[in-house]
Order: sequence, then C-alpha cells, then structure tokens
Amino acid sequence: MSSRLRPAWQIADRLRTRTEIPVVLCIDVEPDPRVFDRSNPPPWLGFERLIEETPALRARLEEATGAPAHFTWFLRMDPQVADTWGTATWAADTYREALDGLADAGDEFGLHSHTWRWDAELDEWVADYEDQSWAENCVAVGLDAFEEGLGRPCGAHRAGDHFLSPSMLSVLSDCGVRVDLSVEPGIGALNGLGIDGERARGQIPDYRGVPTRPYRTTPAAFPGPEASGGDPLLIPLLTAPARKPPFRRLPLSPVQPFSVFAPRLAAELLRGPPVIAVAIRTDSVLCHDWDQIQENLLHLAERRGMVFETAGAVAER
Repeated sequence: MSSRLRPAWQIADRLRTRTEIPVVLCIDVEPDPRVFDRSNPPPWLGFERLIEETPALRARLEEATGAPAHFTWFLRMDPQVADTWGTATWAADTYREALDGLADAGDEFGLHSHTWRWDAELDEWVADYEDQSWAENCVAVGLDAFEEGLGRPCGAHRAGDHFLSPSMLSVLSDCGVRVDLSVEPGIGALNGLGIDGERARGQIPDYRGVPTRPYRTTPAAFPGPEASGGDPLLIPLLTAPARKPPFRRLPLSPVQPFSVFAPRLAAELLRGPPVIAVAIRTDSVLCHDWDQIQENLLHLAERRGMVFETAGAVAER
C-alpha cells in the first residue's frame, strides 16, 4: 500500500521510534452528578459500574500493548464530600474492598480536589475559584483524609475543573505531593465551565502557552514554568493541533469522537511526546461516552510503544 493511502496514524507509527511512551489514564472517582441535594446523598453508581468494567478494559489494553496496564484513580475527598456524606474519607471507607482489588492489580490512588462550597444564602453549591484560602482548605482537607483513609500520604493530585491555583500548589508542595495532572494546555481563562444549573465564582487559570510536556514551576510563576521549581511535577493532559485553522493546540480527550481523536492523536505522535496523560470521570461508564472512550483508549494502546503506567511511576522517570 502506498504511504499516501495509509491512515494518518499508521504513517505516524512508521515515523516514530520504538521508544516506550508511558500513558497515564487518570480516573476521577466522584459522585455522578456535580451538584446535588446535601440531605439526600446520591450513590456513586459510575464508580461501582466502572469497577465491574475495569478487568475487561485492562485485559484489552494489555493485549494491545503487550505489557501490564496500570491506572491512577483520583478520589474525591473534599468539603463537598464531607458535607454531604458525613466524612471526607467516605469513598475509602465505603469502597475498601474494591480499592484493595485495584491496588492488587498495580493501580495507584491520588486525590481529586474540587472547590465546591455551600452558599447558605443561595441555598446551592458554588464552584469557588475566587477565595484562595478556601482553595487551600479544600486541598488540605483532602490530603488529610487521604492519609487517614488509605493509611499513607498522598503522592498524586488532580484538580477538578482543571482549577489549580498558586496557593493550592503551595499546599501540595508542602505536603510532599510528587505529581499533579491538572493542567490542560490551550484552555483560556474561564468563569466556570458554563454548565447549565451550575454557579461559579472567580476564574479558572489561563493555560494558553503553558508547556505541553512535564514541567516544574513555583507558585509565583504558575501556570508557567520555572527552572527553580520543585515538586509536584506537573504533567499536562494530552493536547494536539486542532484540525482547522489556526491549528492551535487544544486538549484531546478519549471522550471525543474517534473521527476527531485518531487523526489529532496521529499529529501529536509525530512530535514524540515523552508521556501521554488523559482523564475520564467515573460516570462516563453510565452513558454513551463509554463506548467511544474504550474505542479511543484501545486505539491509543495499539500505537507502537505505548504502555499504561501510573502517575507515580511516570514521575519516577
């Protein structure tokens, strides 16, 4: 077959070296709805279903890569969880057996922090990106709950709504968190995610122009890089050139249709990224997104040199 007739991702495979590329699959373990009645806590059906689906997904990815597949599960343990379920350690307490099984399979656990805040005047949840002391508190509550619930300090973190602030970064650094996977290059500053029925206060950082490869920084320089920065290592989520002018780099997620994901992934692989990090929510398994997520993950696994590793293992590199 002429190379001009090959799909773009096959051409990318031929041009790439055989060097291993670690893939970090981040799974945000959280309630299915983002906002809910505090007096009537909803079940975490997405996580429960995904636990059932994980062995089959793991087996397919291992067959495709020829290597063990390990994932990183980021557990919600913040004030919204504590206010609704009675304790920030609820997920670890309730799903102890399931988490033990994932650990036995070689998976890693990290903390997933949201800054939801109950507003008594409005009688609703507000995503608070404005109050930095509140943001610090959300991370601190989560880190304490993680150590209490899992019996060890937290080494990996992922912020909800890709909201990471200098003050949050300081807490993560002070508490010895080694790797963070919150940054999504290409996304400009946002006043919330614009989801119907949600209220937000403050602004999500502007990630345009930040590095697309792992980097270190300081609270003063964030979200940009700083050579003098220490832990945590920031591993940005996967981005790739857009398919239409001006072809700027935008996030690339396995939630997107295969017809979008595959060619944009091929373009990114031509650059030889040192690591690929993608994220999904546990509630994805409850909707039609799950089929395309699996198709895209399997397609990624079939690219030459891919191996699914935990965030901690990649940070060790």
